[in-house]
Amino acid sequence: MTGLKADGTPQLDWVGDNNRGSGLHTTYRMVENVFEELDAPGEWFYDKAAGKLYFFPPKDADLASAHIETAELDELVRVQGGGPDDAVHDLSFSGFTFARTHRTLFDQPYEKLQLGDWAIARAAAVHLKNTENVAVRDSLFDQVGGNALFVDGYNREDTVSGNEFSHSGASDVAVVGNRDAVREPSTWDSMRKTITDTTPGPRSDNYPRDIRISDNYMHDNGQFEKQTSGVQISMSRRVTVDGNTIHDGPRACVDINDGTWGGHVIENNDIFNCVKETSDHGPINSWGRDRFWPLTADDATKKSYAKLDAMDTTVIRHNRIRHSSHWDIDLDDGSSNYLIEDNLLLNGGVKLREGFHRTVRNNIFVNGGAHFHVWYADSGDTVEKNIFVTGTPYSLIQADMAKSEPTVDNNLFWNNGRPVTGVTDAWRALGLDTHSVTADPEFTGASPFTDPKKLDYTLQADSPARALGFRPFAMDGFGKAGSPTPPPLEWVDDTPTDTLDAFQEPLLGASATRIYSDAVKSATGLTDYDGLHLPTVPTTSEAYRQGLRTNDVIQEIDGKKVTGRLSFWSVYNRSAPGADIPLTIWRNQASTQLTVHKPESGEQINNTSGVVYAGSGWDWKNASRGGAGGWADDVHATQNKGDSFELTFNGTAIDVITQINSDEGQVDLYVDGQPAGTIDNSSPTRQHQQTVFSKSGLTPGEHTIKGVMRTGSYLIVDSFKVR
Repeated sequence: MTGLKADGTPQLDWVGDNNRGSGLHTTYRMVENVFEELDAPGEWFYDKAAGKLYFFPPKDADLASAHIETAELDELVRVQGGGPDDAVHDLSFSGFTFARTHRTLFDQPYEKLQLGDWAIARAAAVHLKNTENVAVRDSLFDQVGGNALFVDGYNREDTVSGNEFSHSGASDVAVVGNRDAVREPSTWDSMRKTITDTTPGPRSDNYPRDIRISDNYMHDNGQFEKQTSGVQISMSRRVTVDGNTIHDGPRACVDINDGTWGGHVIENNDIFNCVKETSDHGPINSWGRDRFWPLTADDATKKSYAKLDAMDTTVIRHNRIRHSSHWDIDLDDGSSNYLIEDNLLLNGGVKLREGFHRTVRNNIFVNGGAHFHVWYADSGDTVEKNIFVTGTPYSLIQADMAKSEPTVDNNLFWNNGRPVTGVTDAWRALGLDTHSVTADPEFTGASPFTDPKKLDYTLQADSPARALGFRPFAMDGFGKAGSPTPPPLEWVDDTPTDTLDAFQEPLLGASATRIYSDAVKSATGLTDYDGLHLPTVPTTSEAYRQGLRTNDVIQEIDGKKVTGRLSFWSVYNRSAPGADIPLTIWRNQASTQLTVHKPESGEQINNTSGVVYAGSGWDWKNASRGGAGGWADDVHATQNKGDSFELTFNGTAIDVITQINSDEGQVDLYVDGQPAGTIDNSSPTRQHQQTVFSKSGLTPGEHTIKGVMRTGSYLIVDSFKVR
């Protein structure tokens, strides 16, 4: 509120620390210094014209003996040289307490920084500009109203070490260059779509370089502003953030606003309880919205320009980071030229979005994974030799792995014996994780699944991760000695209610599913998550007639171990009609042998039952997500031309059953590797469970049928009839 309108209503203006700017919130407002609102202990009103301060004292306060302080200054110390050729140099501040500066929100102008989300007030309790070799050491920054320390424009080899930053109104340390150092800068208000200057690097010397921020304790920043960090970096080069403990803040604890000009080293830090008042962000966050990112150009052109600004590799190494959401490290919107290695990532993972030349290597992910979002073609990314302690190591959004051509391999996956999703035959067919394994990494001490407070993830000498090239790293040396440490993991009930793992597919009139949760494991009395569970076996079903019962678990089929769906169906589908198939059944916490007789007349096979899908576009859809009307109220679907399905079966005839509609098109079919014609699944209206192809007269025995999407917007797979 900046005053009153002529009609007496409040005049409200939006003041923001966000580059993108969203205007006034529809509900929340901030109004202060209104005399009529002085009605509660601790509140005050200042009548500037009369020079009077009104104060509502807390209960039992003795105003006669009280000492009252007011914040008068936005800055306490300003060190400013004349320029790069006339810098203040070789100066040290040590042992000071900097406290209670005036809040700069509503008091200072905000400058929009590049295309990162930040706008910033160039003010701080200690403000360094045009300096060299200036040090701020062993001091306390206590409840300053804005930024605590600002390294502004040209600065070289300055040091910030051994300090405590407590309850800053904005950021603790901001390292920010000038826009005149950036070639063809952009903001959200003025975004360039073309490049005319292709010279790499900065345009002027007005930027910080070789700055060191180490051994600080930083906590509870952003008391007034919310686009804040423990360390904020923008338009700078080679900033080292080493050995700090940073926790509790509304946004990232370490933020790199743009890729100009890289070379930063973020290492040995202990970071947790960040992003407490905002969202879509990580404790370490970056944007790379540099010259290449907003271009109207193809991916190859963007890649050729990606290092014009992100010249030097930024290294994020040997940090312990704990988050309460998806991403411990969030490389967003074009962040390029990064090396992420030797990090202990707790309760979150790494996001890689729209960038080039990122390597994620030798990290331990606990209760988090790698998120691949909106990838460019030929990204140059590498994800290798990591340990993923999670059931979902990868999450993809608009990422075509075939086109992006990343290197993803030699990773170890572990979900406490439960299934690990996503690393399928189709995934490996793209050349991904072909040497990776699922195995217990064998940490020393307790398992994180039983000890959520576990912080030591040292590997035993015989850990299978070592054979994949994983190099153990030290589990100490994170953060400032004597500072708090991260809270426990947040393992949650992982029982899926709407996923493929929990889907009950048909089997001889019964339903079958994976051992997808601790609840199922407990109900069956198993000690692991292997097998195919039969949650319902109706008394009228063929399965019941042949001796199967509700809550049975099929552990072996024809002498082969069953770990999940595919391992069961790959054997079952290859068995001849009328064959006797020996099973090992877990029932009432004991194994028993049973033989089932496969129907001689053939049977219908669902899209989930041993069908192998190749290509990155496939998505399983149940009744609530578009699969309603399928044979089992589910389908598999893709929108990527060239994606394929393949089923191996035993019989003399096959029918392909699917949905037809106006958005579907041609599919090339192959039987036993030979072209079998092209079918057209287009139709003016949607029709479910349509037989679109039949092939009979096959010799008795094993055969394969394969379909490849050729045209249309969708390829749908529903089921097959084997005869």
